[in-house]
Amino acid sequence: MGDPSGDNAVGYLSRRRLIRLSAGTAASLAIAGCVAGRQRLDNSDPRLVTTLGDLALPDNVRIYVLAGTQHIVAPFPPTRAPAQTGTANARSDGQELSNPVPHDNIMRALLRAWHAWAAEGIAPPSSNYPRLADDTLVPIREVAFPHLPGVADPRGITGPARIIGDRVVPLPYLVPQVDGDGDDIGGIHDPEAAVPLATTTGWNFRAERVGNPSEIYQTLGSYIPFARTRAEREAASDPRLSIEERYTGEADYVARVEAAARGLVQQRLMLDEDVERAVARAHAHWAFAMRADSATSAGAD
Repeated sequence: MGDPSGDNAVGYLSRRRLIRLSAGTAASLAIAGCVAGRQRLDNSDPRLVTTLGDLALPDNVRIYVLAGTQHIVAPFPPTRAPAQTGTANARSDGQELSNPVPHDNIMRALLRAWHAWAAEGIAPPSSNYPRLADDTLVPIREVAFPHLPGVADPRGITGPARIIGDRVVPLPYLVPQVDGDGDDIGGIHDPEAAVPLATTTGWNFRAERVGNPSEIYQTLGSYIPFARTRAEREAASDPRLSIEERYTGEADYVARVEAAARGLVQQRLMLDEDVERAVARAHAHWAFAMRADSATSAGAD
């Protein structure tokens, strides 16, 4: 594949859809991806990890993973759309609602940082992605995803492989480790992922009506909402805390989202001009999560 920091980077980029920037005479490389792309390592760079540990990145390379996101952002609010409606990310072809966690808040800031890197030599934020060294990247069998009634177990996802000669050779299947809610630990968290009202993932099993429900639907993630109240949570045997157990109310939730957004601004991972938009989205998200029919609208069709 060549050295991504050298002249062979052009060929590397053409195959991996990466962004090459110039800072003086040195080539620089910035990679940003969603968790859905990371979920299948046949779509990632296998040189980033080895059986021994993470590879050290050159100083002129940055890698970022947007935690808790799917490949193409689903519409907000997440709803069950009729079959064959719109593009794949807008259809409800997964067993769970599609994942609407936005990319643009972080990507806008990274693009500005990358431009400053290329034009002025100002180093961008440090790389931020799941790694073996801190156990935020693990073999899929070690993922600590909670048992959620009615939700398929991601540890059963078929791993990637390559055909070498006449043999099918499995690849290392490494995925982000999750917390007790099933949300990614490593990577950059948009305020909506940092202050959750749902478990958001980079995978979504195929709905039975589209066939092969034991396999994931490529590019789709999941939005698995929290119960609104403790009573609803206990009735559903959901181990995740309910919304009322996490936040004292809408004002508390929105204040935490704003704090998370301003924290990203300080890290140059979000633009100050986008904080107001994130706050407005938080109000809309709260209204969606707490509506009366939310408990019955999230399951598979």
